[in-house]
Amino acid sequence: MHPDHALAIQVEEYHHYNSQKAGEPLLLLAPSGWSVPRAADTRAEALRFGGRAYVVTSATETAFGDDVLRLPDVPEALSPLLTFLPAQLMGFHAAMAKFRAAQR
Repeated sequence: MHPDHALAIQVEEYHHYNSQKAGEPLLLLAPSGWSVPRAADTRAEALRFGGRAYVVTSATETAFGDDVLRLPDVPEALSPLLTFLPAQLMGFHAAMAKFRAAQR
């Protein structure tokens, strides 16, 4: 059994130390904008470390290939509304489901 944990980290900081172990998933939120090249490099490093990488990006972004979740294109300043807030809400609901299961 693996310990439950999650860590939010900026794509640039990912490269300063190995924050992902083999087999661990990486949810990479990479909407179109100036950070896409570094996000693509982060995905490549995650795979090199033996991790799994799940990418959420904009509908017209091409840097990650086809195996990604594509969200509608919006201005870069509004992209957190489609990426970060739903990801945080998903994490909250997953944690609450785990707590409810443990109480049974």
